[in-house]
Amino acid sequence: MSEREYYCPKCDDAYGPISEEMDICPTCKTTLITPVPEDFYARYPEAAYIRDLLKEDDQPSLNISSDALIQKVMQEVTEEYKRAASKFAPMHSAHEGWAVIKEEFDELWNAIMKNDAVNMHEEAVQVSAMGIRFLIDVVYANRKEVPAGV
Repeated sequence: MSEREYYCPKCDDAYGPISEEMDICPTCKTTLITPVPEDFYARYPEAAYIRDLLKEDDQPSLNISSDALIQKVMQEVTEEYKRAASKFAPMHSAHEGWAVIKEEFDELWNAIMKNDAVNMHEEAVQVSAMGIRFLIDVVYANRKEVPAGV
């Protein structure tokens, strides 16, 4: 089966490339129409940015269950965690950790409200990295050993 991009006129959003056949939009449950209109990426350059980001090198197709895509996202989050850990002191308390995560989440919300996909991407990575930092600096730091299975 060949990879195709799908377009939902109700959401005015593109999905793909996706290798399996899709009939229903995952967001609004409306029938998807293919192909994506020629002017879609001109109207939404942030969508083109994400599409191109995923096409770099041998990156996976946009398939939410793709192990390769999950691995790419986790690599980005890990790099952001390491960057922040080298630049800022550890979180000293749950309150401080909450404040850092809330600040990053507020920045993500601002990007969402502006429909800025590039900034959404960056801020989502930062929220995720700070969640991991919270676990390491606050939750696990106060334990004598890491629980089994972690």
